[in-house]
Amino acid sequence: MPCALPAPRGTVRMSRSSITLLLLFATVISTVEAKLVASAAQLGGPQSERRYDFAAKFGVAPAGASYAVRVKMREIPSPSNIELNVFAESEWDAIANNDALPACSQEGRAIARDVQTVLLDQGGTWSPWLNGSLRSMGQPYIVYFAFNTCDESFGAIRRRVQFELRALQFDG
Repeated sequence: MPCALPAPRGTVRMSRSSITLLLLFATVISTVEAKLVASAAQLGGPQSERRYDFAAKFGVAPAGASYAVRVKMREIPSPSNIELNVFAESEWDAIANNDALPACSQEGRAIARDVQTVLLDQGGTWSPWLNGSLRSMGQPYIVYFAFNTCDESFGAIRRRVQFELRALQFDG
C-alpha cells in the first residue's frame, strides 16, 4: 500500500469539493461587469460648434444594465442644465460622423436610448445621482454615454464639467 507523504511546508491541500467551489466562484466573478468613470467633459461654445462630448462606453449584457450619473461645475453663470445621452453603438457612429446633426437637435434626442437632464448647482457641489436603465435587447450590445448642453446660459465659452458615471449589468 502506497504511503501518503505529508504536504511540504507552505503547501495547502485542498479537497475536490473545495477546488470545485473555487472554480465555480471564479466563474461567477468573471461574469460580473461594472464600470466607474470619473472624468470631465467640455461643453458649450458657439451654437454652431456644439456637439456631443463622449464620456464613456459600456457593454450591456442580454439581461440589461443600470447606470447612475452625477455632475458638478465650478463656475456657473446662472442655474444651468446639461444632458446625458445614451446611444447604441450603431447610433453613435452616425452621430459622431455627422456634423449635420447638432447636439441640441430633436433628431439626436429621438435616436438616444435614454436622455437624462442634469441640473447644475451654482454652488459648485455635486448634483444628486440620476439613475437610468438600459433594457434587454436579447443579446449583448455596446452603448456610448455623451454629454451636451443646449442651455444658452453657457454662452459662447466652452466650460469644463466634472462627472462620475457608474454602470452595472443587471445580472451582476
